[in-house]
Amino acid sequence: MKVNGTQMIVTYFPAIIIFLISLVSFTTTHPNLKGLFIISLLVIFPLLYFIQRIVCSVFKVNFLYSLFISTMAFLIVLLVFLNSSAIIYIFMYIVTGILGYGLVKLAQELRNE
Repeated sequence: MKVNGTQMIVTYFPAIIIFLISLVSFTTTHPNLKGLFIISLLVIFPLLYFIQRIVCSVFKVNFLYSLFISTMAFLIVLLVFLNSSAIIYIFMYIVTGILGYGLVKLAQELRNE
């Protein structure tokens, strides 16, 4: 399987963003960044999953592999910075990603009819 630059970006960019936001959130003492991780858990990370699946569908990137990479990135963040109660977010992110992928596939089917 030949991998091009678009596939690499689509697959690894959300994982890198998850790591960077987590590092900045938990290693900084700046008062304006205290709520960044809560916002990222509830808004930014699900949005990353949603957009990644949309782009996977449009550019025909392996859906499961990119889902695996993003989920592993969040699991590492979970193990390093969070406790096990945050594992419920993984399921929310996966459902959000599947919705993004499904919406594009549905739109493509409706357009082809």
